[in-house]
Amino acid sequence: MQQYQGVVDFKQLESPPAGLERLGGLKQRLNKVRLKQVGSDHKSKKGEANMAHEIFGERFFGKQRKPAWHGLGMTFDISMNAVQAFDAIGAYDIHAEKVYRANGQTVQAQAIVREATAKGEPEAVLGIVGADYVPVSPRTVCEIYDAKISRDVETIGCLRNGSTIFVSTKLPTIDVKGDEIEMYILVVNPMGGDEAMQIRVTPVRVVCGNTLTMAQSMSSQLFRIRHDINAEANLGGWLGGVMGKAESQVAMMKDALNILADYRVDEKTAKAVLSETYSEPNMPRNTAPIEVMKKRYEHREYLSERRAVSREEVMKLFNGAGTGMASIESAGTGYGLYNAICEYEDCAWSKNPISALESTVFGDRADTKVKGFETLMELAKV
Repeated sequence: MQQYQGVVDFKQLESPPAGLERLGGLKQRLNKVRLKQVGSDHKSKKGEANMAHEIFGERFFGKQRKPAWHGLGMTFDISMNAVQAFDAIGAYDIHAEKVYRANGQTVQAQAIVREATAKGEPEAVLGIVGADYVPVSPRTVCEIYDAKISRDVETIGCLRNGSTIFVSTKLPTIDVKGDEIEMYILVVNPMGGDEAMQIRVTPVRVVCGNTLTMAQSMSSQLFRIRHDINAEANLGGWLGGVMGKAESQVAMMKDALNILADYRVDEKTAKAVLSETYSEPNMPRNTAPIEVMKKRYEHREYLSERRAVSREEVMKLFNGAGTGMASIESAGTGYGLYNAICEYEDCAWSKNPISALESTVFGDRADTKVKGFETLMELAKV
């Protein structure tokens, strides 16, 4: 039997075993899984990196328009459901295999394997997971999506050697004093064992493509689904519920954004909002040896400097450098400041642009947008 040889980095996996090598399969080295969260404290001003290198084998479908996420991928003048679009970009499958120690002893773990494709891409290991992990294949996600959403897809794509698939559909469009906002339902299925499936309903500002992540009480809802025996049933149930709730809350979101558009924000107020949104990190507790404490203080200082830069850059966007800031709904308003925060979080440079892209919708960058939105709403409602 041919063997995979190599080392697996088990950091941040859902159920991380230790010291394992996978036996069997093609004669190729075991992929090393490296997962790194890129958030609000890991940015520079160098601009957006090229995301196309992360697309698996050019597998991206965008319907009749510029894709919402920074021009990623190609567009087609055709309507398809999720299964049809998945087949069009190049379908592939995954499966789970047993994992053994180097001496051949069976352990309670599995390797998630992306099978060789019709396009000629060889088999690849996507990650190592616990014994209770139940993979959900890309085709299964598409089939459930079609059954519950019953609409053509807006985008579908596969990332990182096929370890992640995402699907989106456009919802009703609203406007804020003439500024057009499009709403989307987005499903992301990471299949490498590092993250749960996620469903997000989120608005996108048409003029610049910024993702306007709002409070969960509004139309920007987030659901996470673990890869367990109930994963497929939960995905179907939650997709149906999210769809109905999203359409019923469009008016609520429009009202909230119009409140921000009517709220005047001066320099002092803007700085106060940004001080809350990009707040100073807490001082580390003195609970470790001197050398450890020194590193903790250095990291705290690093975070403090990065957040100061973030506040400065967002102020520049708000004061006119941002997209659409001269418009009546944005100039000197809470809506403009909120969009400046979103533009900064969406467009700030990252060493890993796809991780940063996901973070703008599901991660640290999304949390920063929510914090800015909630801070502004509290002021605007007074």
